[in-house]
Amino acid sequence: MGEENYKKLRPYLGMTTYYVCESKKYPVVFSTRFMYSKKSYGLFGDEGRGFSFSSTRYTGVGGGHFHYFTNGKFIKSDEKYNLERY
Repeated sequence: MGEENYKKLRPYLGMTTYYVCESKKYPVVFSTRFMYSKKSYGLFGDEGRGFSFSSTRYTGVGGGHFHYFTNGKFIKSDEKYNLERY
């Protein structure tokens, strides 16, 4: 990916499942997401918020792969994410 492209994207790391041991949370399932902004120019708005000449939309970068942490390394799985919550 490279550091330059990484800085352009908006990285996100979310923990969806965890277990608690001695008052500490340990992640079991977490997800990563990268987003970028796309700016469109034109006439946008409505009578409630007014109008503007540009609109910014945030779009996620596709992927959908599972990685397992085994022996201190992330191993990419052949499984694909099918929009289920874990």
